[in-house]
Amino acid sequence: METTTAPDLSPGYPSQGPRIGPAWREAWATLSADPSAWHDGQALWRAVAEAHALSPETVRALLFRMATPGGPLERVSRQVQTNKGRRSRTHFRIRSKTEES
Repeated sequence: METTTAPDLSPGYPSQGPRIGPAWREAWATLSADPSAWHDGQALWRAVAEAHALSPETVRALLFRMATPGGPLERVSRQVQTNKGRRSRTHFRIRSKTEES
């Protein structure tokens, strides 16, 4: 899905709302800066949540909802090294047009 604007979140999320809408557009802008790259979900939802005074869980739920089959995002779990050892972390990217069909 190659688009410069974030897809509408309706139904179920206030896309034009004063907080979630701008947070979704910022997350989309981050992902669309390099649409083929996988972005660490935790880093993304924490940064967006902090910038928009939202709970990280709210942004996390939004990203997971947009990464359902047929949604504009795709996700994959990858192993990452943390200060607690190796952990599985979800990464997101914009679903490519070839994967939509």
